[in-house]
Amino acid sequence: MRRLRRQAGFTLIEVLVTFLIVAIGLLGLGALQVNTMNNSFETYQRALVASIIEDMAARIRMNSQAAMAGEYFLEKPQSSACGEMMGSERDLCEWHAQIEGSSAKVSDIDAEGAMAQRNIGAPLGARGCIEQLMGSGSGELWVRVSVAWIGMTPQSETDLSCGIEEMGDEAYRRVVFRDVAVR
Repeated sequence: MRRLRRQAGFTLIEVLVTFLIVAIGLLGLGALQVNTMNNSFETYQRALVASIIEDMAARIRMNSQAAMAGEYFLEKPQSSACGEMMGSERDLCEWHAQIEGSSAKVSDIDAEGAMAQRNIGAPLGARGCIEQLMGSGSGELWVRVSVAWIGMTPQSETDLSCGIEEMGDEAYRRVVFRDVAVR
């Protein structure tokens, strides 16, 4: 008479199914990590842009006569030697230097193999805009200070004009602005 023995342990199929479940879970955690890193970088860039905008808004409020005269609505100064400039021209030069990230640099090797300095303290592809808005009836001037940059993930497109059609796909263009009343 033959006795049936009860098997103990796992079959190969059970082990493979377990590995498959664990692998799917790890892939999900990896995707979550990438998503978290992208969101963290987007938040960092937005905070950096907000501080750059607040800096220029304060400069405009402190130099209201130059703002009323239209001196802040000029293009970016050609020279990068901001220390030699005065008033609104210096404000614009220093603001554009912040936007370009020139406060944080790293040494890098360029395409020709030579050492070069590269700015790293700026949002991706950032561009600053200062535009005059309609004034109120009480003689004050409204100025919109905005910065556009390239985001990491697509989002709904914005109606703001800063950086429009300069950054590739409009779904990646981010814009933060601040309206300033000048009296």
